[in-house]
Amino acid sequence: MKTSIAFIACVACFLSAGCGGGGGGGGGAVGVPTPAPSHSPGRIIVTPSQVQLLKLPDSSVFTAFEPNYSGSFTAQVSDQSVATVTSGPGSDQFTVTAVSVGLAVVFVDDTLGNQAIEPVSVTTSSVGAN
Repeated sequence: MKTSIAFIACVACFLSAGCGGGGGGGGGAVGVPTPAPSHSPGRIIVTPSQVQLLKLPDSSVFTAFEPNYSGSFTAQVSDQSVATVTSGPGSDQFTVTAVSVGLAVVFVDDTLGNQAIEPVSVTTSSVGAN
């Protein structure tokens, strides 16, 4: 029975990386492989983080990026009476065009089911008016 308890204690010590290979302990776990870094896609990043359009029919371009992802993106706007979204001018870029004053959201999706949200604000302002 003493051998079994000693064996269990040794395995527990090894798994907790608290023992060395003998000779007084220390040194950490020997022979335990380091996990490889993850190369799976991350979250979708849109830049700039929001679109602010100040006149009609103003437009702005934003870019979608996702680490470790080489597929395509699609975009849809929540309210086409406020703004429209089209692909381009470059790959992974989208153009948002103001239609009327209001707030909307552009949903950017990849082919893996990930989604990013790009807030859109359309206002009209008179800068410097007295």
